[in-house]
Amino acid sequence: MADDFNQRVIDEFRANGGRVGGMFEGAPLVLLTTVGARTGRPRTTPVMYARDGERILVFGSNAGSDSHPAWYGNLLRRPRVTVEIGDGEKVESRTATATVLRDAERDEAYARQARLVPAFAGYQAATSRVIPVVALYWADDPRARAIGDELVRIHAGIRERLAATRAKVDEALTVSGDASAATGTDRGTAAGPGVGSGAGLSTDIGTGIGAELREHCLTLCSALHGHHTREDTAGFPLLERRFPGLRPALERLRSEHVALADLIRQVEELFSGPRTADPERIGKELDRLTAEIEAHFAYEEEHLVGALNALDTGQPPR
Repeated sequence: MADDFNQRVIDEFRANGGRVGGMFEGAPLVLLTTVGARTGRPRTTPVMYARDGERILVFGSNAGSDSHPAWYGNLLRRPRVTVEIGDGEKVESRTATATVLRDAERDEAYARQARLVPAFAGYQAATSRVIPVVALYWADDPRARAIGDELVRIHAGIRERLAATRAKVDEALTVSGDASAATGTDRGTAAGPGVGSGAGLSTDIGTGIGAELREHCLTLCSALHGHHTREDTAGFPLLERRFPGLRPALERLRSEHVALADLIRQVEELFSGPRTADPERIGKELDRLTAEIEAHFAYEEEHLVGALNALDTGQPPR
């Protein structure tokens, strides 16, 4: 039975500093312990791995079968895992955080493994499912575990600023609507200078609310620009050096920074003249920016939090 076979490999691995014979002789193996998604009990499986900088990669080939291995489903639910790795003399047990690779990063990692171990090309050819590649980031240092969490907190703060700025736009629209009702004007008509949707906040909704909206928007834009600049100049180069396999994800994030910078510039330009643009237009631009930022943050958190939580630097990226 498979369980009996695995247990013999596990026992041999632990007794011989990570070395085993038979069909796995000479193969780079680790013992991966996950928590059962249904049982809640630990389950240990021998798996082949490949080093990738300071992380290791494991592959859910399941010998080319049409179903994922059980350990893969387990770590999707509980990504904190235990890894036993040997050096030929002793076996070290370490805690790691599992992150599933996606898109080009996954494809490049699997192709590299297939070149090193041709059997993996056969495994993928034997099944229609995409064989998953999982990065394991060491998480023994309690300082390191906070870095990825800090990124999530930074994103949460920016999301709050976006929501607060959008609320200020809604407030401006309400004030503008009340003013239009009081004067009997229609904001959608061109009734002359100072009247209508393009007239500006100082006329339509008052200098006070216009100044507040300007401050909210420009502060938000400044925070986004600063966050992305620090990532581009410090955080991303560090991750690229430590985890080369992250390069495709980092390249995508950098290109998204360029696109977001253009959207941020467009929002800032709405406040560049003597009069602030119409709040309806500001609202539309903010909604577009918010949608792009949310997609960007979601991708970044999915791909980088595990790596950031494995770094051993003392200062988290901001």
